[in-house]
Amino acid sequence: MDRFKRNEYILDKSGKENSPKFSANFEGPDTPEQFAAALYDYMAELEAAGMLQHPYSLDPREQTVSEIAEELRAGHFADIRNTLDRVGEQTGLPTAVAMLDRLEKLSDLRDQGLTFRLETNPNATSYQDQGYLQAAEWNREDYIPREVVYVGPIDRCRELLYQLEVGEITARQVRGLDQTEPKELEALYLLDDTAYLHIQLRDEGYDYTLYDKETMRLRDGGVIDAEDVALSPIKHPLAAVREEVLDAMGERPEKVEAVPLELVEKLQEAQLELPAASSHEKLIEHFAAEDAALFDTELDAYPMPDPSLSMEDLSEAGYTENDLLPVSLDTAELVYGGDFTVYLIRPGENPEMVFDEEDFDHHDGLFAVPREEWEASPDFDDAIQDRLREEEQQKRETAFLDHQGDCFALYQLHRGPELRDLRYISLERLRAEGASPRKGNYDLVYTAPLTGQGDALQQLDQLWHQFNMEHPADYHSPSMSISDIVALKQGGVLSCHYVDQYAFSELPGFFSGRNPLRAAEDSLEQNDNQLDGILNNTPSVAELEAQVKAGQQISLVDLAQAVRKEQAEKKKSVVAQLRNAPPAQEHRKKTAEKSTERER
Repeated sequence: MDRFKRNEYILDKSGKENSPKFSANFEGPDTPEQFAAALYDYMAELEAAGMLQHPYSLDPREQTVSEIAEELRAGHFADIRNTLDRVGEQTGLPTAVAMLDRLEKLSDLRDQGLTFRLETNPNATSYQDQGYLQAAEWNREDYIPREVVYVGPIDRCRELLYQLEVGEITARQVRGLDQTEPKELEALYLLDDTAYLHIQLRDEGYDYTLYDKETMRLRDGGVIDAEDVALSPIKHPLAAVREEVLDAMGERPEKVEAVPLELVEKLQEAQLELPAASSHEKLIEHFAAEDAALFDTELDAYPMPDPSLSMEDLSEAGYTENDLLPVSLDTAELVYGGDFTVYLIRPGENPEMVFDEEDFDHHDGLFAVPREEWEASPDFDDAIQDRLREEEQQKRETAFLDHQGDCFALYQLHRGPELRDLRYISLERLRAEGASPRKGNYDLVYTAPLTGQGDALQQLDQLWHQFNMEHPADYHSPSMSISDIVALKQGGVLSCHYVDQYAFSELPGFFSGRNPLRAAEDSLEQNDNQLDGILNNTPSVAELEAQVKAGQQISLVDLAQAVRKEQAEKKKSVVAQLRNAPPAQEHRKKTAEKSTERER
């Protein structure tokens, strides 16, 4: 389209330019059609003044204006920009500058309606052109791919895409970047004013190094794979790497501050010095604390929107109410603009709602989201349903069995049609059909400490009320009903109870697969037989007394065994009591009849 010819403006005999009277100034919002018509007429004015040959005169005006407007809508501003640049260079006319300014405003106006996406370059020849940023425009039905605004390394493209989305850079600025020498990705962060985290892009991924602030000694280091960073939901690569490192550390700082990169050289130089003895001691304490944390067992915990923070963190930040949940800066930025309202938390002040993304830049404390919004979100439900994965169930069951305090576990039959014949039927009917509750048919749906008072039956009654009338917020399974099993741990004693038609029926052997009473009998009988074998060869108390009266020495061990033998003969053995006791009816506690209409 560019048919511009250089050096074709003409000076009149007085040496002054035959400047056209056309004005390029334009007020109000521009359109591609308006600018195209103005450009055509401007070039015609310059040609009429004898200053240049019209570059768009080969076709009729209406057709040419339509073609120029279409080029502008497609984002092809470069040819027109070059043409106006040459006009300005050759004529020196301020109108050329005004037209160029008008073109740039039109370009910026168009950019506001564009979205940008990162694509992998299938024709890449090196690291320098592995990715590109492509503009797309909405046409009321779908996004139409438009021009490519940048070609460069994947990580540099990710960084620019993030900056475009948060408004740190414009599309015009991206187009004007030097795409032959990409900016190296590197950052230094100060964590809780105690440690430095240095991140730098390398060929094999992202190097990270942790330094102690006080001693400037290296604490830890490693490499985060570039593919892991690319899969991160955090769009800015440096922020994604930082979160990967903090997750790997197992601890999350309350404050993360970017600091000048000039400090990196000092930190690296400090490694040439011998470490102080106190630094070694601190490392020992640090890893000892980590080792101790590994042995903690935990029952089902309320899923927090930011797992690195707790309600205690929110309380320490100055907010003690229960209606908000704490989140870090990165989490707040991720959820802002979605389904969550985000609040700033400042000590001694009421929570302040975030209305603009700029608010994140001026707050270095905690953020929070409403508990109600979090509990209504798909993410909250996903975290709860994640407990039902097989490997998670095994971990949770082990934590329940190893838990030191009083607690309970609720089991329900696997969801799905394959177990429909076992659902909602009484234990008596199940046994009449030659079956019994099998642990392999059940999911562990919930564990928690026992907070009520009383014996096992009283605790079961309270749990029945809770899981029918007052579900915990993080319980998304059906209400407690017939065929469920409740496992109780009280005072270190484990018992299992089948939720029956009118009561709770004790269920021995649910965990072991055999009757624990029978196992107890076997163990007692074995111990009793071993004890009998020892006692039968032991002198009686009377015999030992006779030896003493005769002046003989006796063994105190023999005397103790003789006393035990006499006590055993006077008292019926435990095994005999178990065997001779009359059959006991299953102990049931009457409760309200449990509905069999509840859906699973």
